[in-house]
Amino acid sequence: MEGRERVAIQLVRDTRTRPLPIGVRQVVQRTRHLLFESEPFEVVLQVCPDASDERLQLMGEVLSQGTPVSAAAVRLTGPLSPVEQVTDGEGEFWLEALPKGGYAIEVDTANHVIEIPALSLAE
Repeated sequence: MEGRERVAIQLVRDTRTRPLPIGVRQVVQRTRHLLFESEPFEVVLQVCPDASDERLQLMGEVLSQGTPVSAAAVRLTGPLSPVEQVTDGEGEFWLEALPKGGYAIEVDTANHVIEIPALSLAE
């Protein structure tokens, strides 16, 4: 992470506090959608229940100027030891069986470390 610019990204949309507009359908009714932005980056997260009621799935996408960011390390620190996954060619990642709780999330790209504000994943 040395030499990489740190970018603090801001939450701009959370369906927990502001539901989707009338007429916009959700595929999974209990899915929470979050959008974080800070030029040139966008991070889109979806939180939904896992097979166990005490666990969640976190799916996301990392974009830079609308283009997927592949090979970015997405790191979560929370109730478990740090969990990390690398984005695929579409800038997407998927983490399963996460315990509910508070998480710090960072995305480590080739030139930047994107810091997502602390997030409570309770559904």
